[in-house]
Amino acid sequence: MNTTQSLQHAFSAFQFPHRDHYILHNEKINNIQGAIYWLKNHQTEKNVNHWHANMTLANLYTYQNQIETALNLYEQAKLLATSEIQILEVNVRILFWRYYQHQKNPQSSSTFTDNLLYTFPIRMRDFLQYTLEMCVKAPNIAYSKLPLTQLIVLGQQVLPNGNPTPDLICRLQKTTLLAKQYPDCHILVSGKGKRVGFNEAAIMKEWLQGQGIDKKRIQCEKKALTTLDNARYSLPLLSGEKQQIGLITSSNHMTRSLCLFQILNAKSNGFIPLIYQAQIQNQTWTQQNWLIQPRHQLYPCYSDIESPEEPSHFTYIEALKALGLASFEYPPFYEC
Repeated sequence: MNTTQSLQHAFSAFQFPHRDHYILHNEKINNIQGAIYWLKNHQTEKNVNHWHANMTLANLYTYQNQIETALNLYEQAKLLATSEIQILEVNVRILFWRYYQHQKNPQSSSTFTDNLLYTFPIRMRDFLQYTLEMCVKAPNIAYSKLPLTQLIVLGQQVLPNGNPTPDLICRLQKTTLLAKQYPDCHILVSGKGKRVGFNEAAIMKEWLQGQGIDKKRIQCEKKALTTLDNARYSLPLLSGEKQQIGLITSSNHMTRSLCLFQILNAKSNGFIPLIYQAQIQNQTWTQQNWLIQPRHQLYPCYSDIESPEEPSHFTYIEALKALGLASFEYPPFYEC
């Protein structure tokens, strides 16, 4: 497929690491604004794939919480769909954002989302319903009264000198406290990090050892660059036996983190297949083996205050990523 310079600029803006410092026409703007600008510019050029353009633009507008604008673009994309997979994906996104709107305004009718949910194959429907419930319920899961058998500690980008940030130290202090409270539990520290020359998991392990935690209790997951990666790479490292897991992170990070872990935890065989991979492999969602039974029990362990942030539009964006749906999905560019 012929890619234009504008499309490449749009993807670069989406990936821009300093989100509020993207430069466009000598002005500093949000990187999502920049991605929208370049994608709109691309739409005026030749060789435009209008389904992917509309879908990606809609996804970008959800980042800005412009949900009605996004829904209008999803409806346009549905008219442009050329396959069952494309129609399924549009309907999943419409379902999620209509559900989000209803949660923000409970007085509004839920008939549309209820009716749309029942258009999906039964196993897919059950898993979508479970995922939507996790978007709302995850931050309110009660802490377990049973002994924890596993702690998962989420990393955070370290300081330029390689030292953990104060926020990360709070997470490690909570880990130390729980590790002493439950001396038989194992600890998994998760995170590669984007700071060149330093690995978050290795730094966290060293810090915990300095607090007297036996290194044999500590396992490192050293690949994760995002919260989705934390869940994606950590859960398969756990034993096959059902674990009582304490998930340790900050209150402003817990809602989306616990939501992602719960969704992926419900898949006993790992990460949910990507929709566009299913399309490439000539599969359909009805052929997938959807499992709703969670493999482990997960409980929030806040490192600062016992009060999570309320679910926001970002929680739903993260949940869609957990289902394998990319945010920027215009060939050849795909990224969650």
